[in-house]
Amino acid sequence: MTPQKNKALGDARFSPPLARSGHRVVLTGASGQLGSYLLDHQKKDPSVSSEAWIRVRYHDLPANPGDYPKARTEWVGDPNQPITWVFCHGLTQPSAPREALEESNYWTLRRAVESSPRDPITGKILDRFLSVGTILENFEDVVAHQNYVRSKALWTQWLRETPPKGWDPTHWVHLQLHTLYSPRVIQSEHRMFFAQMIDAIQKDQPFLMSTGEQLREYHHASDVALGMLEVLKDPHWSNLPQRWYENGQVASHRHFTYSHGRPLSLADLAEHVMKSCGKLQLLKLGALGRAPYENFSRTFSRVRAPFLFDREVKAGLAEVATAILNPSLSSLKAPFYFEKK
Repeated sequence: MTPQKNKALGDARFSPPLARSGHRVVLTGASGQLGSYLLDHQKKDPSVSSEAWIRVRYHDLPANPGDYPKARTEWVGDPNQPITWVFCHGLTQPSAPREALEESNYWTLRRAVESSPRDPITGKILDRFLSVGTILENFEDVVAHQNYVRSKALWTQWLRETPPKGWDPTHWVHLQLHTLYSPRVIQSEHRMFFAQMIDAIQKDQPFLMSTGEQLREYHHASDVALGMLEVLKDPHWSNLPQRWYENGQVASHRHFTYSHGRPLSLADLAEHVMKSCGKLQLLKLGALGRAPYENFSRTFSRVRAPFLFDREVKAGLAEVATAILNPSLSSLKAPFYFEKK
């Protein structure tokens, strides 16, 4: 089944393909969950030229801003060629050293911005930037106590409060993401709640958790990547209207809380997946204490942008669990998509 676009604004109409905009795409994190799905969709889209895309490992991004002209020449042939940056890289391990988290999630992005070529007349930065963050950037107590979230928040805080000279906010789109899931994500992110639950089912062991009052929105990583490609296909990002922001508020920054507005409690999620796998007896709700610095009450409005793709959450989670636990029973050829009524 084909993913459904957000119906709130009708079908989106996009300008000519990205390759005609004069920009080349530099994608970091191409081997990660979002980056790999983005490449999958890009290769299948006849309107997007593969020749315009360059994959760069974030470890190969220059640590010295003065080395960027040479690197840009190697990537796109001309240090003054405008680039559309797609940042899909980053450290996500909360236990990683603070300095490493900030280098990966903040400084590598900042150096790319500061090294961008300027318009010779206006002095404006010519590159464009598509970045992804976390919805937890909106929770001050989490930012204050979790180094990973703080490292992501530093990037948006810098561009909102003290951007570099020549910064054009219409050249930036930042998607604040909720929790991602997919077979790729679950099999590589073993510390995730969903992944730990799948592990307990595989081992037929009790799954100990708190009372599960925490709220989570789950999005399939492939759906998010598909939405990112739709954003990239518009060569004039200034056309992304402010009505796409949450509640239609005009903002000087380009934030989108990538939300479908249908959160689940972890207890509800665990009960549904365990029951769908016939392992409800393994679930031990309330066996652990309540986790600090969590979201227990806040929900986010459904983003009003037509690049939102999503599927029915419980069915999607159960399908992914089945695909991992019993691959022969699920090919994931018919995901369950949610259509707004």
